[in-house]
Amino acid sequence: MIFQKSLDFIITLITWLLISLPIHEFGHDIGATLVGQPAGWVTFNLSSWTGTHFLPAGTMLTSAQSFLWSISGGVFTALIMGILWWRSWASPCRWDMDDEASLAILGLWQISYGISETLNIRGGEYLGLLGFALGFAFYMPKVIKWITSEEGS
Repeated sequence: MIFQKSLDFIITLITWLLISLPIHEFGHDIGATLVGQPAGWVTFNLSSWTGTHFLPAGTMLTSAQSFLWSISGGVFTALIMGILWWRSWASPCRWDMDDEASLAILGLWQISYGISETLNIRGGEYLGLLGFALGFAFYMPKVIKWITSEEGS
């Protein structure tokens, strides 16, 4: 059971990580639309697990529009993950611990990365990793307890 639950957690974390990439870029798309700009397009590089949202050439954003467009990817993704986290957290089934932990970890990563993206912090992915590490540090005792317990088996 320990192996199965450990594998479930790892696969769930990777799955939600891959799902978060298009959600993040779609959040930028929504942000562009909300500030009255054309949506643009998105490119993905799955070898580095990155995506980029581009606005059409010649698009000029005010500082307020730029702020909202920049932060929208991380905030939108964290909002979606927060809703899904709440659903897992409120579930009476402890088999949802892998989802609960993964969504919390990745939601914190998205918020911290979104802030660094908005502030144009050089090496902003490291701020994102800080959010990931905080979520991981908070949830790992719960995940280890879940993996080693007979609960949910």
